[in-house]
Amino acid sequence: MNQLLNDLKEIMDRSVLKDIDLSEESKANIRKSLYHSSQRKVSHLKPILMTLLSISITCFFLIGSGYFLVDKLDLFHHNAGTVTESMDEIIDLDNINEILAIDKSNPDILRKSEYKSVEDFVLSAKHELNSNPPTYADPSRELWQLDVARWISSYSKHFAALSTDKDEVTLLHNIEKASEQLFKVGDPIKPKENQAQLVKNLNSALDEFINTRIPINN
Repeated sequence: MNQLLNDLKEIMDRSVLKDIDLSEESKANIRKSLYHSSQRKVSHLKPILMTLLSISITCFFLIGSGYFLVDKLDLFHHNAGTVTESMDEIIDLDNINEILAIDKSNPDILRKSEYKSVEDFVLSAKHELNSNPPTYADPSRELWQLDVARWISSYSKHFAALSTDKDEVTLLHNIEKASEQLFKVGDPIKPKENQAQLVKNLNSALDEFINTRIPINN
């Protein structure tokens, strides 16, 4: 600012005050008047600049705080929804034994099942029992039927233990009984003399379930 005023003094001496016959005292008074005028303008600008700076900082702080608050609220709602969904799943899992009256310690319940539903199991059992043996194992058809009867018995017990429908349980017990007549754990692994009839009986038990429990899609 002092440099600016010194420059102003030189400019005035070379221009405005050049052609005016003024004493050095008069020139000094004019410069003094201009200097105080400039000082007043600067002093008036300082509060305005400080006010603007303060307002800018306040606005920046408010905007930043608002963004942070909104972000946290969104995160809270997201986490709350996740917790709610998780709690719903936990409640369902905790109450399923009570609702279905399932005894998880029941040895007939398999820890892992290849089938999502009893209908899937029965349809698969029907198909496998009447299919040719897989080429990679290459057993005889009779031995293949014995192996199929073995896992049919296991899954019949599994789904019967999970079911609360008395009619469905009865049908599954019929399948279990027919499959164990064909092959039961501990039996010698060899074809039976009446195996054709035993396979027919198991097919009948499977058909009874299919015809009464699985709707036909037209």
